[in-house]
Amino acid sequence: MSRYSMHINHNLTIQRLLTIIKALQEGMCDIESLAYVLGTTSTVVDRLFLPELKWMGLVSREGLNLTQTGEQLANLSDRYPSLVAECIHFIIFDMKLKDQPSKEWAYQFLIHTIWTEGSEKISLDKSDLATSVVNAASSAFNLQPQRIAFSKDSVQAIFNYLAEFHPRVLSRKGKGFIYQNRNFCSELSTLWAISHLYKVESIERGMRIFLTESRRRELCKLLLLEEGALNFILRNLKSTTDYESGGLFDFSDRGGFGEWVLLRDLFPAPKVPE
Repeated sequence: MSRYSMHINHNLTIQRLLTIIKALQEGMCDIESLAYVLGTTSTVVDRLFLPELKWMGLVSREGLNLTQTGEQLANLSDRYPSLVAECIHFIIFDMKLKDQPSKEWAYQFLIHTIWTEGSEKISLDKSDLATSVVNAASSAFNLQPQRIAFSKDSVQAIFNYLAEFHPRVLSRKGKGFIYQNRNFCSELSTLWAISHLYKVESIERGMRIFLTESRRRELCKLLLLEEGALNFILRNLKSTTDYESGGLFDFSDRGGFGEWVLLRDLFPAPKVPE
């Protein structure tokens, strides 16, 4: 009986990921050299780390070369090092979901679960979350739970990224973790989130997106943001790059049909404005 793996490798921390893509950017294109700078073995790099980077679309499927996305992330890490983890988060959310269990499905489901419950501080148990993901995938894809591979180590992999968000959403408490939605995020993360909304709804840049309740919730989930903070975040983005002054973004309720957002151009992660 075949199994479907949704396992995300918890050994590939943000620091190790950055070490690899910066080394590749500088021309270090053999596994042995990568293993040396990481202080590990070639087998670990080849079997554990590189498959994750290829899944994320950072390294080409054949050979050891950065993709355009990998190059953009490497450059982003120089300009905005505190946003690397959030960039990975958006890269995973931008992936098209398959009609079978996958890493991206597991990641997106877990994020949805903790954001939905995160208006107040909640304690997270990795084993409970892993079971929740497996059971949800079993129901969604009509598979026996035994055919789905996802464990608390995969939950830890997701926690590795969430722990690097700024402002913080995840912190340790003893042997456990505490999560709470945040009330602020960066302008660049907001651009990535709105660009994602344009993409998934197949709306052309320069067109208004009216903020229905479901769209507001989707933006807040993407940003791990408390729902009451969204308007402040959007007004803050408008103040830094106002469409009416030649900027990229507009947010208003002009026209009488409710609040809307507009992007002059799209910025899927890790793309940044010039």
